[in-house]
Amino acid sequence: MNKELSKYVLNFADTKNNFPFAELALDHYLAFGGNDFEEILDLGTGIELLILAADIFDDIQDKDRPNAEWMKVDHAVSLNIATLIYTLALQVISSRDTEGLLLKTALKYIVQAMEGQHIDLLDNTLTEKQCIAMIKKKSGALTALASMLGAVLATKHHQPDVEQYAFYIGVAAQLKNDLFEIMYMNNIDTLFKKTNLAIQFLEKKFNTASVELLRNNFRQSELKQLLLESGVIHYMSVMINIYNLKVENGLKKSNLTLENKNYLINKICDKRVDENAGNSKLFSS
Repeated sequence: MNKELSKYVLNFADTKNNFPFAELALDHYLAFGGNDFEEILDLGTGIELLILAADIFDDIQDKDRPNAEWMKVDHAVSLNIATLIYTLALQVISSRDTEGLLLKTALKYIVQAMEGQHIDLLDNTLTEKQCIAMIKKKSGALTALASMLGAVLATKHHQPDVEQYAFYIGVAAQLKNDLFEIMYMNNIDTLFKKTNLAIQFLEKKFNTASVELLRNNFRQSELKQLLLESGVIHYMSVMINIYNLKVENGLKKSNLTLENKNYLINKICDKRVDENAGNSKLFSS
């Protein structure tokens, strides 16, 4: 790789300061009996590179993060770098894949995530059920990818039990992101360009607070109170907790030992959103 390409790749990669997908793979790797630090480190690196490429593609398509490093340069250049990062990610993932199962598994979930992204780009009139199905494909497929790859690396076999809950990890996480986004937005108009469960709830206009939010008729200091009065915080909190419970129930039904079930439950499901929102970490930043 030439110096110019390397500079872009490193610059884009340096924007990452946490690695939740690598951690998800590690958690499953350990729970399924893996014990080789070097191989899970390689896998985690490949997964995070894959997620970085997906983030770049998503931001260029959505045009909603102008301050991202890849949005500050010519988009054609960013797209080429993202394609390179995507290819490097698959190379790293397959480097520990003598049987081809890791690569086959990764591609399966990548296709599903792309399908979800396509739906998101084309249709912002989805029903609640359709919106959840889209999120399950777009975000859920990526958490399923990380979870399944960690389990497959440890066992060298596909683990059907993981699919029973891993998609829901992504749904819960995306709903948390959506809730966080509306709570700290400056202008609600920007959110109408997206398929967002919180906005769909507000558009039902159950009360005057919802109407004021939709009209963008409020001061920033009034935002949290209006969100609470509209009911959207309660609604989103309940939905997040529902999908966290789906993850927990799926893990309880898995063939893992009780110790490893509890390990994953504690790692994945311990960040519930308070249905009254008052103690939610989302309010603390």
